[in-house]
Amino acid sequence: MTEFIQFAFCVAVLYCVVDTLIYALSWLFGVCA
Repeated sequence: MTEFIQFAFCVAVLYCVVDTLIYALSWLFGVCA
């Protein structure tokens, strides 16, 4: 069960990081464009 929790936590963190990166990139492009 702990493996599943670790896996779910990893996916949540990765999703968070990717979401933040996409948001930052779209903000940068919005400012630059």
